Amino acid sequence: MSDERRTRPGHTAMSAALHELIEALDRRVPAITRAGEARIREQAAELRAEATLRILALTEADAEAERRRTDPADVLATGDGTAAPAGGTREQEMS
Repeated sequence: MSDERRTRPGHTAMSAALHELIEALDRRVPAITRAGEARIREQAAELRAEATLRILALTEADAEAERRRTDPADVLATGDGTAAPAGGTREQEMS
């Protein structure tokens, strides 16, 4: 799987499905003689753009989550190297 498709488990299926949708739209061959083809082409372009933006949003959300998970400035020290629970220290949680 390519780097842009590597996401958190909840996003993996969504990202993969969006990539498949974009690939299918890119493979589509317009039927110029068909009535409404211009509108179909416009809608396909809009759908592709929306899918691309959603992939970008998923990727950015995953990058932010990873940054927060690994950024020492975002982790409260507990003495044992683990993050403290929100709102306090592990010692406060145990007492």
